[in-house]
Amino acid sequence: MAATKRQPSEPTPPSSRPSKRVKTTSRPRPSKPYSKGRQATLRATALVTTANSLPLPSFAALYIPAALRTHTSTASAPATTFTLALHSTATLAPTDVDALVALVEETSGADYRASSAGWHGARKREEMDDRDMRFLVVRRGSDEDEGEARSSAGCVAGCAGFLSFALCVEGAQAVLYIYEIHLRAAARGLGVGGWLMDVAEAVGRAVGVAKAMLTVFATNVRAEALYRRRGYSEDSISPTVHKTRKGSGRPEYFILSKRLDSEDDSTDGVASRDAQGSDGLLDDQNGVKKGNDVSGNGHQVDDAAVEHEVQLLETKDKDRVKTGKAEAVS
Repeated sequence: MAATKRQPSEPTPPSSRPSKRVKTTSRPRPSKPYSKGRQATLRATALVTTANSLPLPSFAALYIPAALRTHTSTASAPATTFTLALHSTATLAPTDVDALVALVEETSGADYRASSAGWHGARKREEMDDRDMRFLVVRRGSDEDEGEARSSAGCVAGCAGFLSFALCVEGAQAVLYIYEIHLRAAARGLGVGGWLMDVAEAVGRAVGVAKAMLTVFATNVRAEALYRRRGYSEDSISPTVHKTRKGSGRPEYFILSKRLDSEDDSTDGVASRDAQGSDGLLDDQNGVKKGNDVSGNGHQVDDAAVEHEVQLLETKDKDRVKTGKAEAVS
């Protein structure tokens, strides 16, 4: 009997799984989500960058309430009016910055010299030269007088005082840091210091920062007490002194902070900012009702601009990671 012809076997269907030897097209891996801390830092940085990038006129129009652009004190007879101008190092002449440094030395030089750091005028000037530093320069007089001062060089000459601040990121939070507040003797006791603090805190609320911060020498007991009356308390980064058998001492300075994103805004500081503090240097005010103005508007930063800045920062982050990996491979 003839052998049955063997039929060829059916070809084995290819496995649904590709062989390890077969090179396949790699799929892009989903990017790892940012941690909550990193997300908070990116958003705070974007908020600060967006606000700092505004031209000074736009910054003033958005963040300084109209009701706080002048201050009239009834503590003197006749009543005295003060106006303020917003400046940066780009709008101040070198002689103006020198005048501000001289005023700091005049009012606080003794405190600096009594500290371990000492007084260094050049170092203070370098700090003021930061491009993000903003200066609220106060002059005695009407808006017309102040308009002339803004348009001329040497606008600090004859000023009544100033407050400097910077919007920055501290501990993954956007903050407004008050660097200096100094008044000439003729402007003290007239509520000017409290008015400047009101303006700075109103700017912080309008921008949408988490808190205001400042540094005060422990030897400046009066100023420290007044800041605490305004709601400032020791920040978590404030230096401490370890307790000993003889008790605990006081550090050379305190870093104080005040929440601006959750405090009770029921008190209208604009209506009562002529009230004088106990020593006449600062007023005990709580700032402007509901942020940018007394009508209750919230912060005025363009949310779309902030989101755009967040995307730019995320792109920079990814490019930095790619560059780092390329350098590691090479």
